Amino acid sequence: MNKIQVSVVIVNFNSLSLISDCVDSIIENCTSTDYEIIVVSNSDEDPSEINALKNKLPTITYLETGSNLGFAKANNIGAKKASGEYLFFLNPDTILINDVLDIQYKKINRSPEIGLIGPAVFNQNGNQEPSVVSHITTLSLISLAFPFINFFISKKKQGSFYSLDKSAFVDVVHGSCMFISAKLYQNVGGMNEDFFLYSEERDLCLKIEKAGFRVFFYYDAQINHIGGGTSKNLFLPLEIEKHRSKKKLIQLYYPHLVFLNKICGIIGYGIRTVVKVVSFNKFKARQFGTLFFWYLFKYK
Repeated sequence: MNKIQVSVVIVNFNSLSLISDCVDSIIENCTSTDYEIIVVSNSDEDPSEINALKNKLPTITYLETGSNLGFAKANNIGAKKASGEYLFFLNPDTILINDVLDIQYKKINRSPEIGLIGPAVFNQNGNQEPSVVSHITTLSLISLAFPFINFFISKKKQGSFYSLDKSAFVDVVHGSCMFISAKLYQNVGGMNEDFFLYSEERDLCLKIEKAGFRVFFYYDAQINHIGGGTSKNLFLPLEIEKHRSKKKLIQLYYPHLVFLNKICGIIGYGIRTVVKVVSFNKFKARQFGTLFFWYLFKYK
């Protein structure tokens, strides 16, 4: 039996149909690398659907957690089970366009300074999606409070995800697709399980930097992001979780910015709420108002 080069780890949360298509794309495109696929399920699924997924590839390992343990913890469970030299953390709502495993594997092996690689991400229409983001700065927080300044600064400086049309060293790549050696992942402690959802990639990339390695966006490796893996009805709870995770990250790495983040959240979402109220957009006013009250009363 050949040595496993790459372990693909996919976290499931009511997404088996999406994972089935994702696995098909791996089987079709990844013909040059010895790999295994590990699915870690945070949700209960129909046994017949699980068996159908397993039948696609003999090396698929399906792990049931028994409850929703969060994205970071589920990925860590998958990483511990993995036997590959490298780990590729992949979202269920993705489709590989080319032999992403081999392309990233060869790149990281000939570039010892690279600790983590993120591929280029495209939507179903073939348009590139933003998949790179900078570290948090004072300016990125202020741009949330006073959005008009975003007309004068780049997406990169705003702290928003942005696109690149060529390969480059970056601060952070999107958590939907991350390629890293199993040894380095273990050495930096894996994903921080204090993050239930969101900001795990920022934390991991900061730990990789601290360990003396760099993060690389690799345009040659390409995937499609299908979307639709999360219910629209969960928008507000997910937004709250996103801001809660951001707060945790700031507390951990930028403690001097904790209070500024709160003030900018209050101002930014306060302004947005008023604008949507006066324009009679009740739906957006409710969304922004919920975030405004979270920053005002629950941000400790």
